[in-house]
Amino acid sequence: MKRKSVLIIEDNELNLEMLSLIIDKDFNVVKAHNGLEALNYLRTSFNDISLILTDIYMPIMNGYEFLDNLKKDPQLSLIPVIVMTQANSDEEELLALKHGANDFLPKPYKPQIILHRISNMINLRETSSLINIIKRDNLTGLYTKEYFYSKVEDILNQDLDTEYSIICTNIEKFKVFNEVFSAKKGDELLKELSEAILKLIPQDTLVARFSADRFIIFIKSEHEKIYRKKFLATSNDMFDNIVVKLGVYKITQRNLSVNQMVDRAVLACNSISGIFDTFIVDYDEKLKDKLLKENYLYETMEDALTDKEYKVFYQPKYDIKRNVLVGSEALIRWHNKELGIIPPNEFIPLFEANGFIVELDRYVLEEVFSFLHDLDEKNLPLLPISVNISRIDILKSDLLNYLKSLVQIYKIHPKFVHLEITESAYIENPKIILNAVDELKKQGFIIEMDDFGNGYSSLSMFSQMNIDYLKLDMNFIRNELITDDNSTNLVSFIIDFAHKKGIKVVAEGIETYKQFKTLEEFNCDYAQGYFFYKPLNEEDYLNLLKTIDKNASNLSNNDLQREVKPYLIYIDNDNKYYNFLNDSFNNVYQVKMLSNMQEIDEFFKHFDNQCACFAINSSLDSINTSELISKIKTNKKMFKVPLLALIDGPFSPINSMILDDADDFLCKQHLYKDAERKIKKLIKNYQKTIQFEEYAYEADHDYVTGLLNRRGLHRRVNKLKPINFPLAIYLFDIDNLKFINDNFGHEKGDLAICCFSKSANKYINDNDIICRYGGDEFLLVSLSTKNSNDALALGNSIGEDFKKEASKVNIDVSCSSGCTICYSKNEMTKQLLDEVDKCLYKAKKNQKGYCTFLDAK
Repeated sequence: MKRKSVLIIEDNELNLEMLSLIIDKDFNVVKAHNGLEALNYLRTSFNDISLILTDIYMPIMNGYEFLDNLKKDPQLSLIPVIVMTQANSDEEELLALKHGANDFLPKPYKPQIILHRISNMINLRETSSLINIIKRDNLTGLYTKEYFYSKVEDILNQDLDTEYSIICTNIEKFKVFNEVFSAKKGDELLKELSEAILKLIPQDTLVARFSADRFIIFIKSEHEKIYRKKFLATSNDMFDNIVVKLGVYKITQRNLSVNQMVDRAVLACNSISGIFDTFIVDYDEKLKDKLLKENYLYETMEDALTDKEYKVFYQPKYDIKRNVLVGSEALIRWHNKELGIIPPNEFIPLFEANGFIVELDRYVLEEVFSFLHDLDEKNLPLLPISVNISRIDILKSDLLNYLKSLVQIYKIHPKFVHLEITESAYIENPKIILNAVDELKKQGFIIEMDDFGNGYSSLSMFSQMNIDYLKLDMNFIRNELITDDNSTNLVSFIIDFAHKKGIKVVAEGIETYKQFKTLEEFNCDYAQGYFFYKPLNEEDYLNLLKTIDKNASNLSNNDLQREVKPYLIYIDNDNKYYNFLNDSFNNVYQVKMLSNMQEIDEFFKHFDNQCACFAINSSLDSINTSELISKIKTNKKMFKVPLLALIDGPFSPINSMILDDADDFLCKQHLYKDAERKIKKLIKNYQKTIQFEEYAYEADHDYVTGLLNRRGLHRRVNKLKPINFPLAIYLFDIDNLKFINDNFGHEKGDLAICCFSKSANKYINDNDIICRYGGDEFLLVSLSTKNSNDALALGNSIGEDFKKEASKVNIDVSCSSGCTICYSKNEMTKQLLDEVDKCLYKAKKNQKGYCTFLDAK
């Protein structure tokens, strides 16, 4: 265990050596002969020091002056200080306290007392480390946002005469920086920027890390002007590859909350994002008006959802060659009772920023599923509807489970709901989005990449994305791309490129006959826009569907569905053998040959979970086959994929080592039919394994919620180990679910059950066990909950969240729960569950909607 360090400040060499000898038994000693020398050391090495021991009377800078300087620095002021005083010197002790000392050591020194005082003071500081963690950002050491708000509020309340300003800083395209240079480099950049800010500002200025790449500064207005000049003078030379923007709000209204003041600085900063020649901007009245409108939208957005002010319109989508209606895109419109129709470009970015977009997208999804269900009931043409999905839906919500619940409730096949994800979402969060898309496609949903050409236009992205449709951005179509020869060639090239990848192309915003004919010449597949139809409300779109032939529309619908073939990966440079594999399997698989590690690494980044089989030449010079096979077999996504090792000729010791790790092997000199038979057998066995795992999953999970069923519960509980105990056990029961089923139907009841599943999943960890125990009962085993207080808090938190989630879908319902702490696996008996069950029904009787704790000791 690393020894802690104590800084001794003492000008008397004899006293310094004596103290060093005493303390060195238990601690590392750092020496300084006066306060200034100590300060200079601390400013570069403050993290190394656990405690400071200082004399009062010293040359250059005495103990009182040292304490005053220490107190001014937010980081140094956290280090405890013990002052050495003369025995019975009350005056010295009182004065030292006023200057910020924490404790005293009387002279002459007594070794045992010194060591105990130091140990106690260090332990006291470490005991309060939780407070310090909340106070300080782990990466930069700056204040956290919450602590910053508290400090600013205190200063503004105490200092009524001084003028202050708040500055927000923002790094332009920080996410792109992280993607290009790695998250580690991004963290280093944030540290460097925080240090640069601290160098430019006075010591009495507060600085906090506001979010991932934003900092906020609370500064006297007179100093802000100086900081502004310094920043402008140094910003161009401060860092390579980045641009930092500043938004400034001079505090003129002290009746605002600190949060509102910071919002104004953030708004100012956001207003110059992307403007290359502007680095600093002040908050003004124009921004104020914008903020007021955004505040109004923010305050009314939830009521608008309840009052159904958001309306779903459907813009028809046509097959260009056959001029046949093949589907539509769902578009949201807000008919606000005060402001009238609010354009989507005003409220969608706001909702994406505050997270409400998740609720709005779910509202649209349910409206679409409900509409498709009605079409099916009326025996009208069932055409696919595209729905925009925000990246926040994928990053911050259980989108897949929600979509599965809609499929179950409305009995609509996922192929009729196309999910549109913007190109920018792939750019900003590639790994998460790509994985999510793969999971959605496994469930049968069709994926469209929206807004292609809106500022990114990276054709290399196609090799990474598992998409079905490419939607060309309307501006990409409307502008000179349709009129300029070079541009039209670009559009044609993109369409051809997509077709070679098996991707259909949809053009948005088609308004003229010329645009339509040009796209027809370029073999574009589908189009939408005012040339065909403007967005229609539900009634008008329904009437349009009544005019078309159902069989004809189904024919076009089948044409819209594209089955993505899995890959058969052939790693070799033998074109003849590749041609054999391609001829044999291309009707079922996409056969792809990779001949070097660069190609392999690039492919594995994005398609490792779409492979049906690997066929690898074990003696290829350009590849270390042993390392490659090891890489495949240790990858969580690829290790189950069958691997056939190919050898060019006779066996060798190297071949034997490699073949030990393969699932089967074959000499390439054998008949082609042998290879075809072996590959088919390997894939067939692999598919059986996957199917068995799917059956096992279905056998262990509840159909409605996706949670474990009792069978799955027992499997998980049996795997618990002694180290997992103590743990908390809960039984939850949805109050009055029978009433909901009887009065509103079982679909509404199932929706309430899914709401509980969503709420519970917010509060549990990956290792926790949650099960649908009965119709409206759920059992939770929380491995991270170890005591009664935490158990009650968790139970009530889930209950409160459940009420909120249910209210969002217009269900007035609550849940009650009983819980206990179980201390060993032997105690997890039916008798204990019966007692928790009694505790649950005690809660339903006496405290419905809350959690009750059972003391099982």
